[in-house]
Amino acid sequence: MTVSVEVPEVGESVTEAIVANWLKSEGDYVEENEVIAELDTDKISVDVAAPASGVLSSLNYEVDDPVDVGAVIAEIDTEAEAEAGGGEPDTEEDGAAEAVDEAPVEAESTEEADEPEAPSSDGAGLSPAVRRLVEEHDVDPARIESSGPKGR
Repeated sequence: MTVSVEVPEVGESVTEAIVANWLKSEGDYVEENEVIAELDTDKISVDVAAPASGVLSSLNYEVDDPVDVGAVIAEIDTEAEAEAGGGEPDTEEDGAAEAVDEAPVEAESTEEADEPEAPSSDGAGLSPAVRRLVEEHDVDPARIESSGPKGR
């Protein structure tokens, strides 16, 4: 059986996103609720999880392609798990990587909210829309002067 992976609703006024990154490739085995893609909107980044376990049989969009909310971005073949070569060990490595990625987020949340973090030259702390503009125009975020409240 084939299961469709759809772009989730991410907000009331958001109708479109951009495929920022595929975390899995076509032919990879994925577990149910495993993050397989990252999408960027003007305001947030969204992780797209697999709705079922199986083999990722097709990716319908490339990185940087715009996608509408509800669009089918991939297909998962739930009956092909025996044909997938070695998907199980990859999921353990991905879980370890996710645990490492979560630690800095928790550390940042303990900082005072009133003190804005100055943008670094790698674009950390920027919204997805600003990060994309900075990359497109080859601008160093550390050189951008803030003009908003609290240094934004």
